Amino acid sequence: MSIWQQFAKGNIEKKILPGSDLHNYSRHEYNSNLPQSSHSYVDYNEYGRCYVNAGLNEYDKENEEYNELSKKALLDSNMSSVDSVSNINSVADLKDLDIDEIKLFEHYKFKDPSNKSNDLEIAAFKDKIIKTINCNSTVVISGATGCGKSTQVPQFILDDCMSKKKYCNIIVTQPRRIAAISVSKQVNRERGWKDGLLVGYQVGRKKDFDPTTTKILYCTTGILLLKIIKAKSLAEFSHIILDEVHERTLEMDFLLLIIKKLQRKNCQSTRVILMSATADALKLQDYFGDYYGHPYNRHVTAPLVKIEKSSNYTILIHYLDDLYGLIPAARRMEFDKLQIDEAGYMTAVQLVKAFDEMKVDDDAKKSVLIFLPGIYEIEEMHRRMEDLMVSENHNWILIPLHSSITNEEQSRVFSQAPSNYRKIILSTNIAESSITVPDVYFVIDFCLVKQLKNEMRSNYSMLIMNWASKSNCNQRAGRVGRVADGRVYRLIPQMKFSEFEDHELPEMSRCSLSRIVLMSKILDMGTPKQLLASALDPPDLTNIVLTVRTLKQVGALLSTVNGVISSMDGDITYMGKVMAQLPLDPPMSKLIYFGYIFNILNEAIIMACGLSIKSIFSQPFNRRLDAYTQKLTWANYSCSDPIAYIGAYQCWLESKPEFDRNRHSENSWASKNYIQLSAMRELHDLVDDVSNRLNRNFGIVPNSGKMKWIRTEEKAMACKVILAGAFYPNYFIRGTTNAYMDEHEVLKTLNEHDPYRTVYLTGFPNDQPKELYKEAIESLFPQKFVGKPTAYFSTSNKVYVEFPMSNISNRTPNNDNQYGERNQLVPGNISYGVYVAIKMRTLNFNFKIPLLKPNDAKKKIELITQQLAAQEITQKEVLPIEHCILEEIESNNRAIIITVTYFESVDCFWAQLTDEKNNNILIKLWNFVNKEISLIQTDSNNLKISDIYIVTYQEEKYRGKLMEFPCGSKKKYKFLLIDFGEVVQLCSENIFNIKDEDAKKEVFSFPTLAFQCKIAKIRAPFNGHLKAYWSKDIKAVVVDKLLKKAKGAIYSIVDGVVSFEDLIFIDGDENISISEYLIQNKLATRTEESFASKIDHEKRLKFIGCVNNEMHQKSNVPCLNIKSPTEDESFTIHNLKGPVSPLEMSVKGISRNSTSKIIKIECQSVNSVLLDSEPNDYHERLFVAGNVCLNENDKLTLWDTTMMPNIPGMPAIICMMFSPCVEVRYNSSFTKMIGAICGLGYNPETCRPLFEENDIEITFDTVIDLNFVNKINVIRMLLNRCVNPEDEEGPGDIFEIQHNLQMCLIEIFSQPTKFKGPEPYVRKYMWSEIGKSRLQSPYQENSPVNHPMAGSDVYKLLWATILSPKMSATECRDLMFKLSKIKRLEQCLNFNNYTSAQCSEELRCPLCDLVFTNTPSMLMHFDNYQHIERYKLAREELQLHYTGPFRDIKNL
Repeated sequence: MSIWQQFAKGNIEKKILPGSDLHNYSRHEYNSNLPQSSHSYVDYNEYGRCYVNAGLNEYDKENEEYNELSKKALLDSNMSSVDSVSNINSVADLKDLDIDEIKLFEHYKFKDPSNKSNDLEIAAFKDKIIKTINCNSTVVISGATGCGKSTQVPQFILDDCMSKKKYCNIIVTQPRRIAAISVSKQVNRERGWKDGLLVGYQVGRKKDFDPTTTKILYCTTGILLLKIIKAKSLAEFSHIILDEVHERTLEMDFLLLIIKKLQRKNCQSTRVILMSATADALKLQDYFGDYYGHPYNRHVTAPLVKIEKSSNYTILIHYLDDLYGLIPAARRMEFDKLQIDEAGYMTAVQLVKAFDEMKVDDDAKKSVLIFLPGIYEIEEMHRRMEDLMVSENHNWILIPLHSSITNEEQSRVFSQAPSNYRKIILSTNIAESSITVPDVYFVIDFCLVKQLKNEMRSNYSMLIMNWASKSNCNQRAGRVGRVADGRVYRLIPQMKFSEFEDHELPEMSRCSLSRIVLMSKILDMGTPKQLLASALDPPDLTNIVLTVRTLKQVGALLSTVNGVISSMDGDITYMGKVMAQLPLDPPMSKLIYFGYIFNILNEAIIMACGLSIKSIFSQPFNRRLDAYTQKLTWANYSCSDPIAYIGAYQCWLESKPEFDRNRHSENSWASKNYIQLSAMRELHDLVDDVSNRLNRNFGIVPNSGKMKWIRTEEKAMACKVILAGAFYPNYFIRGTTNAYMDEHEVLKTLNEHDPYRTVYLTGFPNDQPKELYKEAIESLFPQKFVGKPTAYFSTSNKVYVEFPMSNISNRTPNNDNQYGERNQLVPGNISYGVYVAIKMRTLNFNFKIPLLKPNDAKKKIELITQQLAAQEITQKEVLPIEHCILEEIESNNRAIIITVTYFESVDCFWAQLTDEKNNNILIKLWNFVNKEISLIQTDSNNLKISDIYIVTYQEEKYRGKLMEFPCGSKKKYKFLLIDFGEVVQLCSENIFNIKDEDAKKEVFSFPTLAFQCKIAKIRAPFNGHLKAYWSKDIKAVVVDKLLKKAKGAIYSIVDGVVSFEDLIFIDGDENISISEYLIQNKLATRTEESFASKIDHEKRLKFIGCVNNEMHQKSNVPCLNIKSPTEDESFTIHNLKGPVSPLEMSVKGISRNSTSKIIKIECQSVNSVLLDSEPNDYHERLFVAGNVCLNENDKLTLWDTTMMPNIPGMPAIICMMFSPCVEVRYNSSFTKMIGAICGLGYNPETCRPLFEENDIEITFDTVIDLNFVNKINVIRMLLNRCVNPEDEEGPGDIFEIQHNLQMCLIEIFSQPTKFKGPEPYVRKYMWSEIGKSRLQSPYQENSPVNHPMAGSDVYKLLWATILSPKMSATECRDLMFKLSKIKRLEQCLNFNNYTSAQCSEELRCPLCDLVFTNTPSMLMHFDNYQHIERYKLAREELQLHYTGPFRDIKNL
């Protein structure tokens, strides 16, 4: 008999290793800065119930008062002055049935004694339960899961009331919607009643009950809470049954609190029944007990009815101590850190291997359930076990189980494993109670759990690893022993387990209290502090203070109570009342209310509800790359997780009528588009519920205003703006490492490959011939996403992979494109393949290639080379038609003259050379194609992309290149007319081949006559729109007037596109610069050229006289179509590292609490791969997060992120628009605005910030003036009229407000931008920095608001400052020094660039505060249009204020 068989039979005793005294183990619990609250039960004769609270030093006085409130919570019983203790159990009797209810009673059927439910354990306790309920106002019922509490207790009460002809209205709460519905239907099945008649349910908007006949109503906790808050009474109900009361959610604890309050205030006839399998019954009995004062001085607890349930099966529980002698790795497990170490994983794996030796299996191998704390640990365990299955050939089926997987994957848990296979489930605590797997025999429990807590400074959510409670571990152990015996292995020492807490810390003690504080304001039962002191487990005072701050920050509460600033309380706003009525967290409710204000309510409701439930986007365990790409499709170019919900939901909703008829098509659609249907239906119900509540309670109807968003980009911008407004202050900017891109370093890193299309891998063996593995490397990337990649090699160990330039989706589920254009998946001009490659790296894809032995690989290359030489395979002849006529011009000194042949926009038009030679070529070609050749119809099956054909268009013949086959219903081919640049759609009958071969050679002997062009360094302007547009009349201006005949020098040629540095229109003696003309007439604005364009331009500058105008760079790597070795042929498998892109971006925080933290974006986000599409823009980018989570290592994870549009000054605009209080920063001379501090504001008496952790210090990188501040104030004033209107019924003319907000928003974002150098403020995070004499009030003269923090506005208006006419001499000298250094450095570098001399000065721009690594990068910076504008502005400023000799600044 093996040692494992002996262990299975219990023949081996527990072994304790020497030195393993478990008393020495330290406890590892959540370590908050502020201690958590706890109960201390003492002598009730003196104190009643005592609660000890530790809190902030600055709130010592409030802390003492709060503790006293907690101590007296039990003394406030309405029976404390009774004269006789004999009245303890006397409660008000129920009223008799009225006439209509008597009629119902006459048809009432009592339960049949033969009903199967009478066999449940609880049936034996019926009389005791009824008697106890009738004699007491509150009863606690404790019974094991499955004893029948949920279905039978309401029936017992109903039968009793009906037999006595007493009034009965029972409401029963369930923690989950599905439970409320299923239990309701189960009761009706037992009694043979019609659903919704006597027993019904209400969950959200789903309900099935008749108010006139229903006697038992099952509902969720939130539904009952809203009913009680609305009525402020329990009188509506005869019995309130709270089921699963051990689930100490915020709603449950708050419900217990207000029921207790109201029960003793005005509802003594309402009976309250608390039911649970694992709750702390003594604590509940004590909480709902009564204290009798003098002369009795007694505390009588609520009665308990305990339902005993015996089990027929045995559960054996083992601890780590039992495994010390059997598994060596078990001895090495450490518990000084809350994590699973290497030894822990090995112990679990060895334990699973040992189950095969235990001989406890019968015909089928018994299943194993392993409890792990999170998804990361599941993936790690999955990886280890998967490797072991391959190396040791184990018959295991691994099934991950967590909240992110689909229902289809979840259903695998319940399927039977094939014969001779063992099912192993790797689960989070979701399998504790939500899911029961009947065939589990083994449970392996690491006794760890990840809990959501609140960080007690900034209110960030924290996902903290912690030891599970004994109750949690017992719940996990209960997964076995239900239908058979079972074994539980707790991978901790038994002594360690004995130190665990009995029960999990309730949510009220660790989570945000925002919703319940809002509800308490609606109930008007005192301040939040006073009310919550009476909770079952009162929250820490610090948490209450933090919650009040957060609600003020979100706009639900004012910073004042009756006009006086208070840290403990605040008056509720109208928006706060709306928030209290919605079943969402305050930021999500704010998002909805802002959607109403900006008239995009439908979209706002979808986003808020989508972010409030389990994600509708599925993440199958082995198809997460596919899921990511599909989510990008749903996001539709918006770079926003919340906006992705809109596209997916609206697409499903449009197809819902068809899906209702055909469920198979719905399942197919969901599987294809990575949608979880159960979550989508839950979202639909929640959207319907929220819409109904808004309409019913406030008369708010989606998109009812007269104002509509006409342009799709304006609506997309509005969606992002309300997201930023709702999620303030979760703002982040581009990380410091990405403040600028050193272009030369980028090109050097990529060996001069285009960074927008290229990634690189490292670690290629130096002793291997690279060209042999080209095919293997290219096959690492899925072509269905990235197209056909091309691998390039260098002399180093790097491999460069270049992707086709495409970021257009061909999988968009619907044609409506509201939030982007052309179904583009990613922003800017970065190849989609780069995003996919980086995502593969973050998903831990293996980039493995099979390698031969180095000598064998070299021999194979030699052999292939010899074979090719023997076959005399020559390089394919390149015909003249494959070249552009521009390539024949080599001179780089003179301008060329062009004529535009086809015009799309200023950055995309086609032209021909205009001179006698080229005119003659064009005439000769035209005559030959149209008059001298014979054509034959082309077979459409033989057409090939990029081949040249003769096509007929508008009755003329042209040379055309096939660009695209027909797609969809259209049957037309897309052709490019290569000699004119126009793209046309043609039917197959318009496509021809040349009949005669000699004529074909003649036609192909002419080079391509047209080439694609753009004007360098300009782009489309905004001009009053939220998106840059080329004006409709620009075509007439440019083509008809300017580009009929123009000359210009070539700036660069990249990928066949010719960029002209400037084009000059020749009009007689007058020469007009097209760039300057467009900029002066606001038809264009300046911008930067791409990396590749700048590099090509730099190469041209180095050549004196001639340069090769090559349209497409040719690779110097020979293209040998060699088949790479297969895995079977290989000697070894080599793993490459990467891929990496130099365009990868990081983000950093801008609030005081987040600036020093490491930040990452969660892996399922559309922004989980963050690339800088505009690396030459120096201004800050803004990112908004719907939720921020802080982990144990003080790192932040951003969830539900949105990348705001790349508009200069965006961080400043958004912060000044949505911060509750803003104080503008000025330079020391008060001549200009340089930044702002944004936050909740400060106390006018002490100048201390009200919420300093979330204060934001902004430094302006664009010019902000008084005119801009006034525009911001208009928006803030309009927001105030909606958030906290004077009329308690809500905002007045909402349509007028919506229209004004739209106009203001468009005006602010579309106004011309002036760039300025950043000037950081020295005294950061300090409020009230401006003297009162300088302040200018934004209010009228007779306004009572006499201070920036005065008034009842949620968004305090910005106070301006009286500016000084002159800058100080010191500031002038500093500015002059900066400009002088730039001028000197620029001259020095330009000189050294031609002489190859080294510059001794530091390569730093003092104006932009950027440091560079080499001379070319510094020179490129000086040529950057943003730097040039900053320099011009600084020079103008100096000329205006400098009072010294003019010669000092003459040459600047």
